[in-house]
Amino acid sequence: MLLILGVLRRLCESIRVIRSGGSKDELSAGYELKGKTVGIIGLGRVGSRVAELLKVFGAQVRVYDPYQKDEVFKKLQLERMGLTEVLAEAEILTLHVPLTDETRHIINADTIDLMHEGAILINTSRGRVVDERALVAALESKQLTGAGLDVFENEPLAKESRLHKLPQVLLTPHVGAHTEEAYLQASQMAVDKLINFLKTAKSSDNLPLQ
Repeated sequence: MLLILGVLRRLCESIRVIRSGGSKDELSAGYELKGKTVGIIGLGRVGSRVAELLKVFGAQVRVYDPYQKDEVFKKLQLERMGLTEVLAEAEILTLHVPLTDETRHIINADTIDLMHEGAILINTSRGRVVDERALVAALESKQLTGAGLDVFENEPLAKESRLHKLPQVLLTPHVGAHTEEAYLQASQMAVDKLINFLKTAKSSDNLPLQ
């Protein structure tokens, strides 16, 4: 959501302008999320939560996930759609998929050609689900309006990457879960799993415990 709103409201350009002593008169107007059609690829735990938040902002949500159960779509009051349909309709496309042979470079020159003209791409899942060369080419040609990226094909992102030079691209260094709360939660989950394992092993006499 941070990247979606940041790209829509031209956050990077705004920071540049204010630090140079300028004003909003030097900026092109941004866009509101309300009323926009947002496509989600991947309706797992994160994708589902993003869908809920998008609705709060008044966005129209379109989803592609061939593996998610119908009950999940029904609970979120979303229609199951094909990939081509989502790409064609989405003014903003956000990715929430694992990296597999099927999802590697799912966003490439061919799929970008199917996307809504002037769309915005958001990727907080895995860097290699996007072909960065194809993305840069689409951004430079204005086929895509902007992008918000928290992950990259190779991390850290190389200093010479052309992505750094594109003002319509908002970049963060893979910080999606880089919070104090997330680290605490991960630690607690690890401890809970260890305790559960030890209890299970003791009860089944699979592990000698003193």
